[in-house]
Amino acid sequence: MTTSPFELEPQPEQETEPQDQNPIVSTPPALPFMAGQVSRFRFFGTASEYFGIWFVNLLLTIVTLTLYSPWAKVRRLRYFYSHTEVADARFDFTGEARAIFFGRLIALVLYFAMQSGRLFEGAHLQWLSGLAVIVLYLAIPYLLRATYRFMSRNSIYRNSRFYFTGSLGQAFLVYLGIGFLTVFTFGLLIPYYIYRHKRYQFNNLQIGQVKFQYDAKAGDFYKALWPIILLIIAFFVFLGIFAAMLFLKSKDPSQGMTAFVVAYFSMFFLFGVVAWYTSARIYQLTWSKLRLGNSVFTTDLRVGRYIWIAFTNFLAKVFSFGLLTPWAVIRMYQYKIESLSITWHDDPNELLTSAQADFSAFGEELSDIIGIDLSL
Repeated sequence: MTTSPFELEPQPEQETEPQDQNPIVSTPPALPFMAGQVSRFRFFGTASEYFGIWFVNLLLTIVTLTLYSPWAKVRRLRYFYSHTEVADARFDFTGEARAIFFGRLIALVLYFAMQSGRLFEGAHLQWLSGLAVIVLYLAIPYLLRATYRFMSRNSIYRNSRFYFTGSLGQAFLVYLGIGFLTVFTFGLLIPYYIYRHKRYQFNNLQIGQVKFQYDAKAGDFYKALWPIILLIIAFFVFLGIFAAMLFLKSKDPSQGMTAFVVAYFSMFFLFGVVAWYTSARIYQLTWSKLRLGNSVFTTDLRVGRYIWIAFTNFLAKVFSFGLLTPWAVIRMYQYKIESLSITWHDDPNELLTSAQADFSAFGEELSDIIGIDLSL
């Protein structure tokens, strides 16, 4: 709106007007947030939208003999990030498929070297397989640390990047030291190993200048996981004895075999339930014990509901020959994300971004090829 030159002359009625009538002067600035404000996480993706992404990714990955998989991964991550919201702001993933592609090429070389013993059995290159296995084992801490650095660096919220600052020495202590002891204690240290993994993962994570803090204790994981572990052992022993007795006492071998098959599939089903239970409890322990600065995360995820979703998702994928996979993925992801909330004690608008060099995608891609699942 332009101002007329005649309006520049002082007007008598404007001189006698009280100064406190000016709304700009009398109105205090609005605060961007209130301490103690609770924000729930929301997911706005749909199965129909994701089906298109999933189907195209699957088709192109098959046609290109997996060469398209880095672009498929970026498309998938960007979809889930951009449809996840908290405090009226959504996340973003900025990782480049090209960087992941070059990392995958290097990873494939190491992977095929590890498999060379089978490909060239009896040949002079067989020694390469053993060497690759040793190198891969010793490289696990580096690969996991590189994964966290790469994924964090390319994750953004409110124009602030995430950063992972864990040292390589800490990674060796957790993943080789404690991991090695776990094998020789017959799994007794598994809860402690998971606890140290989560502590390393989150106590070295920050967004901008605001750090995460993981407050769980090792005892929390033992309380959560040992009851189900003891139940598994007892149930497996019971089923084994029951099947053996039926097999030995049955005069008809077919009846004994039927009993064995029923017992086997019962154990297989129980294994799935236990895996889902463990995943749900670890998720609860992760997000109910986590802080961002002074702000506190909470989750109202229920174990029974989680197991039901996982079980029905499994049935849907089996009976649809995999066509309902996008629906199952969206359904589980939405339940997990929307169970989360954060109570703010730091202003989310003041999360600062610090400059940091880009990280290599090599570690993230190799861990993906050999099947390391880093999701929460």
